[in-house]
Amino acid sequence: MKILFFDSECLYCQFFVRFLLKNTQDTDLKFCSLNSPSADAVKTPGVDSVIFWDQLNNLKSEKSQAVIGVLLLTNSPFKQIAKVLNYFPVWFLDIFYDLVAKMRKLSKKRTFICKLPPGEYESRFIQ
Repeated sequence: MKILFFDSECLYCQFFVRFLLKNTQDTDLKFCSLNSPSADAVKTPGVDSVIFWDQLNNLKSEKSQAVIGVLLLTNSPFKQIAKVLNYFPVWFLDIFYDLVAKMRKLSKKRTFICKLPPGEYESRFIQ
């Protein structure tokens, strides 16, 4: 099973999860809020980032590598972009990830409840 841990209060993150639900056929990909007790085991102390965890291979990635890892599972043009991004150094890509993360924190457009997608996707969320 693959799990994407995301900030359920962030509109950018909610949009990304909806995009992934529509563009992945891999029902092995699950989603979980970073605020959930289930996320505590994989969080890195002091790091506020999306986390992509492949349980089968016991691989955990954060920041830009998490985004790239999950984009590689999609059936969209972004899969090709993710393949190209893999050639850039992680530190370089993380600079852009951190800029977006900073913008989302400064944005006043935050919600306190993640609006779950329709029932057909409910099984892909971990509480």
